[in-house]
Amino acid sequence: MADPKDVVDGVPAPREVTRLIGHERAELEVLEALRARRFAHAWLISGPQGVGKATFAYRMARFILAGPDPFARAAHASSLGIPESDPAARRIAAGAHPDLFLLERTPGSTGKLRTEIIVDDARRSTAFLQSTSGEGGWKVLIV
Repeated sequence: MADPKDVVDGVPAPREVTRLIGHERAELEVLEALRARRFAHAWLISGPQGVGKATFAYRMARFILAGPDPFARAAHASSLGIPESDPAARRIAAGAHPDLFLLERTPGSTGKLRTEIIVDDARRSTAFLQSTSGEGGWKVLIV
């Protein structure tokens, strides 16, 4: 569940956005890592609120999950852009991709978002990572 201050009327959620402005250098670093087949198992994306961290994370996820071989796709790609019409992109936008897990804060007993991620939610992510890929390829976890 998104933090209420992160939800803006009329603005799509990061998982629905395919266009990203101003992160070309970061995209190039990801593509170069894929081309060199030295893609890290985890990427830390940081920065001030509102710069597109979540949008960038979903953009990476779409690129990785859009087919069986992101290494081959990276060899000819100039960005991490995947068409909205791509089946994986559509499933991600709908929150229905079996190989993408979102670990985020959940509401507490008062209905307000907790200030931390609780252990039970973290354990669910561990179970996701230990299970077989739903589509036979990579799996992505966004925290």
